[in-house]
Amino acid sequence: MSAEFLFCLASLLFLAWVILLKQQIVRLRRRIHDLQMETSTKSTEKAPQVHISRDSEVWDTHPSSTS
Repeated sequence: MSAEFLFCLASLLFLAWVILLKQQIVRLRRRIHDLQMETSTKSTEKAPQVHISRDSEVWDTHPSSTS
């Protein structure tokens, strides 16, 4: 085998390795993003939620109504 052929083969293998590595990095970034979104939604679910019903009593604080 000639040196040029071996160099070409090594270059192609290196290029394939770089592409696979880049794909792995993209997958990890997506997974990190998904985990961050999952934890942020869990933290908002744990927050106390205030529900105000429409039938709740309303206090009139206008001064003219107290006289």
